[in-house]
Amino acid sequence: GVAWYGQAFLQGRSLGGWLSDYKARKPTGDVDHLADAISAYLATPYDSQYPVQVPPPGSPTTPPTTDARPMLGLYVAGYDTNGVGKILRIEFPNGRKPTEAFSTRRTGAVWSGEIDVISRLILGYDGRIRNTLPFQNMQPELSAATNRQLAGLQYNIPFDALMMQDGIDFA
Repeated sequence: GVAWYGQAFLQGRSLGGWLSDYKARKPTGDVDHLADAISAYLATPYDSQYPVQVPPPGSPTTPPTTDARPMLGLYVAGYDTNGVGKILRIEFPNGRKPTEAFSTRRTGAVWSGEIDVISRLILGYDGRIRNTLPFQNMQPELSAATNRQLAGLQYNIPFDALMMQDGIDFA
C-alpha cells in the first residue's frame, strides 16, 4: 500500500492518479523494489514541475544547504523477500532513496503532513509551544529540565502488545 503527504498534485494531476497509472503497469517485486520504482516514477513529474533553481550567472555558486522545493512524502508498505513487513519513507526533494520507517521487527507509528492534532494527543502538549517567547528565552539548564518534564507527558503506546483490532482503531 501507499500513503502520501505534502504535495497532493503533480502537473495538475492528483498523486492518486499518478499512482493508479503506475499500478496499471502491473509492477512486481518486493517492497524495497517497488519503493525504488515508485520513487523513480514520480521523480520525472516532480522535477518537471519543481525544477532545481540554478543561480543566475555571476552570482555566488555556493549551493543552498537545503532544497526549498515543496515536500512530497510517501510511505510504501509491504513485505521484503525475507517476509519482513516494512514501511518505507520517500521524501522529495531530498530523501528520494527509500528508508525504513518501521518494520515488523521494529514496531511503532508514523505520521506526517498535518500532524498538529495527533501530536497534541500523543505528546500531551502542542509542540509549537517551543516557538513561544518564554521558551525561546530560556536558559539552557531550564530548557533541558522543561523538555524532560514535557517528555513525561507523552502517551506510552504499547505497540508490541496491541491486538490487531487495537492497531486498526489506532490507525
